[in-house]
Amino acid sequence: MDSPYAISKLETLMIIFVFVFSFVFFFQNTFMFWDCLFAALITTALFTATYMICRWFYLALTR
Repeated sequence: MDSPYAISKLETLMIIFVFVFSFVFFFQNTFMFWDCLFAALITTALFTATYMICRWFYLALTR
């Protein structure tokens, strides 16, 4: 990997896992497909943004 700021394959799999897990979790409780899909997208976006900000801060502090 050239850039330490790029997303690795493991991080991509982690993001996909969060999306699938949150969709299944929301769908088991409500059974409304589009609402659950939207909620899973919001959850995944918030998780990814939080993870990337924390990762960038960690990389900035360790250099």
